[in-house]
Amino acid sequence: MKYKEYLLKSFDGTLINVCTIGEGENVIVVSNGLGGNFKIFEEIVKDLPNFRFVSWDYRGLYKSHMPKNKNDVTITHHLNDLETVLKHEKIKKAIFLGWSIGSTINLQLYKKNPDYFKALILLNPVNKTILKDIVSINRLIKKVKINIPYLNNLVKLYENEINSLSQIINIDEYLYKLLIIVQRYHKIYSGFLRISSKIPRIATYLKKLRIVNDNMDDYLFEDIFKEYAKLNMDLYLEIIKDILKYNEDDILPKISEPTLLVSATRDILVPISKVKNMKDLIPNSEYMEVFRGSHYALIEFPEMISLAIKRFLRNNNLLWQYS
Repeated sequence: MKYKEYLLKSFDGTLINVCTIGEGENVIVVSNGLGGNFKIFEEIVKDLPNFRFVSWDYRGLYKSHMPKNKNDVTITHHLNDLETVLKHEKIKKAIFLGWSIGSTINLQLYKKNPDYFKALILLNPVNKTILKDIVSINRLIKKVKINIPYLNNLVKLYENEINSLSQIINIDEYLYKLLIIVQRYHKIYSGFLRISSKIPRIATYLKKLRIVNDNMDDYLFEDIFKEYAKLNMDLYLEIIKDILKYNEDDILPKISEPTLLVSATRDILVPISKVKNMKDLIPNSEYMEVFRGSHYALIEFPEMISLAIKRFLRNNNLLWQYS
């Protein structure tokens, strides 16, 4: 399959890294999550050789350049970048595949211009409502016993900051301020990631902690994690904060195009009940659940997800010339 990667000048002059694989007019536009780049979709791409895949790195992340103003990383900016890519690649209509926060990008683009869409595929879809569940991490942290002095001190510092927010009733304000606290210590987080990325076979330890499934491709995950560890965490958290301004509940009932939603039973970021609720709100939708999959089900059970996508496309007459 023909592979192309290039830098594209976006609407405000920011250089955006664009990747394309394959050729032809049957296009799948891929919106990445924040925890991995286009590489995470490689098995899906291999399994659908008759499509042209188009993706891009969000501004300031991975191979895309930083904007002149570090605050220019809102969803509005990402949507404008995406539309710049669509125009440059001469895409007027496509299937939109989004993983994690990429699903939010796709849904907001649908709200802005539904004419782009033939269908939507939303994998482990994160949105504002789902992000509220992250506050449960506070309760989890208090139960964890840490014997490493340095890390123990960091957790105590984190707990003290969180306790100062205990009087806040509004969950949106609570979560927003929680992210501000995390952002305040982004250099510590970045340092921890860089050190972790140098640990040989780190995926093995994550499997023992049951954070990811044993079926995961260790080497692919480690490649993805090493790239993730290089990100500017201050900007990364700024992007997450902006997502709190958006709620898709008003968009979902208006989606008329075929939609596939995929969740995973061990995804600590996206409870399956939330994805099922999204399914109930979207009229023409299908749902698939990955048993024992995590937020990284794409590289734990790629064959299962690929099969679900092909079945979905075939059911909706979108799987062209596939044999």
